[in-house]
Amino acid sequence: MTQNVRVVLGLGVGLAGGWIVGERAGWLSTTAEIVGTLWVNAIRMTALPLVVALLVAGVGSVGEPRTIGRLGVRALALFVVMLACAGTFAGIVSPLALRWLSVDGATAAAWSSGAPPKAAALSLTQFLMQVIPVNPFQAAAEGTVLALVVFSVAFALALLFIEEQRRAAVLGVAQAVADAMLVLLGWVLWAAWAGIAALAFTLTSRVGAGAVGALGFYVVLLSGIICFVMAIMYPLVAIAGGRRMGTIARAFLPAQAVAASSRSSLAALPLMVEAAEDKLKLPRAVVGFVLPLAVSTFRISASMSLVVAALFAAKVTGLNWSFVEVATVVVMAALLSFSVPGIPNASFVMMIPLFQAVGLPLEPVGLLLAVDMIPDIFKTTLNVTGQLGAAVILSRGDG
Repeated sequence: MTQNVRVVLGLGVGLAGGWIVGERAGWLSTTAEIVGTLWVNAIRMTALPLVVALLVAGVGSVGEPRTIGRLGVRALALFVVMLACAGTFAGIVSPLALRWLSVDGATAAAWSSGAPPKAAALSLTQFLMQVIPVNPFQAAAEGTVLALVVFSVAFALALLFIEEQRRAAVLGVAQAVADAMLVLLGWVLWAAWAGIAALAFTLTSRVGAGAVGALGFYVVLLSGIICFVMAIMYPLVAIAGGRRMGTIARAFLPAQAVAASSRSSLAALPLMVEAAEDKLKLPRAVVGFVLPLAVSTFRISASMSLVVAALFAAKVTGLNWSFVEVATVVVMAALLSFSVPGIPNASFVMMIPLFQAVGLPLEPVGLLLAVDMIPDIFKTTLNVTGQLGAAVILSRGDG
């Protein structure tokens, strides 16, 4: 039985069991809440070390600053712009769509296991003052994720300017930590069926069938936003890259098919290289440098899916956010997207530090993972589309 089948079965059993038992759950609800909380805490245990290790290993391994040159700077700048635009779009559309989702006070309390959500309530001044950590270790202990991400990126960039042998030693440790955290995360995900079943049972025993409708709304909203962005990406890439849209669509299709079926952009890399070299005739420098860099670090869907997940969780737990708080989520989602590991449903791992940073309860994370199988197909396809699209745009003028 595959992991996806176990997760779906766990979700179904939990939702059905909680709906049938209802308010008579008693000690069953208490036990399920303990199991679900322990599973979420196990994910939290791996999230921050994984984020720091992946950022240091990824950014610190891009090569010598002199070697990266103009193409590397342009590539990273383009990645940031595309992530910011995608996250901003999700941050504008999601609140408008979520107005159609009705949530009363009892439902909001149930989504956060009865605990009142902690309001983010960040002013612009407070947000800016948290960007640079006074003490990185204290930031890690307190879960101040934005400051920790900034420190990790700055530390990794500083590694580029030290002697190669010592840099390699630090990067080796960072990669080893990342690999170990991924193994530990794999163990936690193996037990996802139990944690998700417990979370679903707790929720539906308090809310009833309304939880199913809310999760369905989330799936439709996220999938719709991703598909819309993917559709408008074709004309934008065609204009910015100086290519015909039909040529781009035909060249992208084989790699997109592999990405959709495997839910892994890494698995689609050989077909991406083939499309770039044989069908689009992109320069070798772009194919050999930009595509591997993009597959490793650039996942445009993560910046949107994290924003949608955070705004959905805020809605169902009864939080009303200001413009500054939504902008904080968009910025953090873009930064965290660079450390998303290359595994299916990987972006959900980054929900933990993001939710912690903006004061959201963590109970919805497991349920959002359980229904992520369908959106993840679209997310991976969009990632491959964005990675190839970035290569096409960067090839203009470098032929």
